[in-house]
Amino acid sequence: MSKLIYAFLLFFVFAFAANGFSQPGGNPTYPEMIEIANRLYETRDFETAASAYDQAFSQVRSPFPEHLYYGAKSHALLGNIDRSFELLNAAISAGWNEVRTTLNDPDFFELQKDDRWPETLNRMLEVENKAQEDLSTLLKRELREIDSLDQLYRGQIQSAGDRQGWNTPEIYNLWAKQRLLDSLNVVRISQILEIYGYPDEEVVGDLNLVPLRVVLHNDVQVQEAYLPYFEKAAKADKIPKSYIAELTDLVRIGRGERQLYGTQLIQDPDSGKLRFAPIEDPDNINKRRETYGLEPIEDYAKRFDIKFKAKWYRE
Repeated sequence: MSKLIYAFLLFFVFAFAANGFSQPGGNPTYPEMIEIANRLYETRDFETAASAYDQAFSQVRSPFPEHLYYGAKSHALLGNIDRSFELLNAAISAGWNEVRTTLNDPDFFELQKDDRWPETLNRMLEVENKAQEDLSTLLKRELREIDSLDQLYRGQIQSAGDRQGWNTPEIYNLWAKQRLLDSLNVVRISQILEIYGYPDEEVVGDLNLVPLRVVLHNDVQVQEAYLPYFEKAAKADKIPKSYIAELTDLVRIGRGERQLYGTQLIQDPDSGKLRFAPIEDPDNINKRRETYGLEPIEDYAKRFDIKFKAKWYRE
């Protein structure tokens, strides 16, 4: 039956070749042979699958690591130990670095008895470590550049504001430039989070807070969209919980609601002095702040040389 399946699949491939889907000369292409081999492996016809994988590998100089890995599995299940090690090592050389997957793969039961197995795993571990180092370098470079753009005009804005006030054409112009960079940074951060997930501090150091800072510096629509994502990151201990309190307050204020944790201050239009933005249930604010690892609001207020009394913020 397995030979009939193989013959049918070959007939299917050559039918495509007749319609221009194969390489010149009518022979199955590498992707087509891999498709045949994968289907044979799934039907547990390992002998024919191994033959199909070998035929595919003979067509190209650099087979894909995953294809080599499955070729090694097929040969291992047939007891072709030497050929299996040959393909597994070729997969490692091509970039295969899934140590845990390989270690727990039952198809390699016979290989695990061989003296070459520990050495093969060590090679794979070296590739995995190198990949982590490369990823760390890449992410650090990207995050460092994003962080630089995040701060590009903010220092100038602070300096100009302290020097000549905040309602000047220079301030408006600087803010316009910075907001454009902020919107572009969100796109770059979105790509990083989609591809790599939230960056671990072990990989990128304190640059792991850059995605959070970019979102904090954007408008409420961006902040609200990313709040659930950062809440998950905080639960996974990738970012401090205190930042979730700050982001939550920003979102609520942006929606015209009262803040919950007292992280946001505003300038009083009459006195020009700083005060807390309106607070929901001010009598219990320190209970909520403690949940997120924040100091008592009275101590926080002292940093800005102001005072806090709950009665001032009751409705």
